Amino acid sequence: MAQHINIKSFGPNQFIDGTYAIQNCQLGQTRTGKPFLKCLLQDATGRAPGRMWNATEELYAQLPTNGFVWLEGQTQPYQGEMQVIIQKIAAIEPTPEDLAMLLPTTQRDIEEMFSQLYMLIMGLENPAIKALADTYMADKDLMDKFRVAPAAMTLHHAYLGGLLEHTLSLMQLADGMLE
Repeated sequence: MAQHINIKSFGPNQFIDGTYAIQNCQLGQTRTGKPFLKCLLQDATGRAPGRMWNATEELYAQLPTNGFVWLEGQTQPYQGEMQVIIQKIAAIEPTPEDLAMLLPTTQRDIEEMFSQLYMLIMGLENPAIKALADTYMADKDLMDKFRVAPAAMTLHHAYLGGLLEHTLSLMQLADGMLE
């Protein structure tokens, strides 16, 4: 596999061979009734439309609607932006390194934010709410996922660490209102 090319640096007629996030993968039809794949490709630097003109229903069934893929293709200018004409594509399970390369990530330190959240939870005075929060905090697997989860697919906090950042900001806001 070639070195990953960031979407924001795509130029015309560039060969692409790499791993990308895929969104809204759909099977469409050309004007002549032939199936084609259309999707949105993403990495941490941006998004680009993708098209595969020789797609089949069998191939489409193997791809995630939203997930991660390896692909080979070529960039092509279309309506003022670069799109990728896909020749080969396959679903993959991303590594942690892939996720960091493909998805936007919080600019803040995740462990520092988690420590701040932990301190706010330690200060909760309502026993029922504190017991519930403590149960969540004690679940290591859940907290490992919580630290890196995005808060949304689009709009605010739609990046790795976004759910933690959003939760912390709301807890800090509520704590400030109580003072």
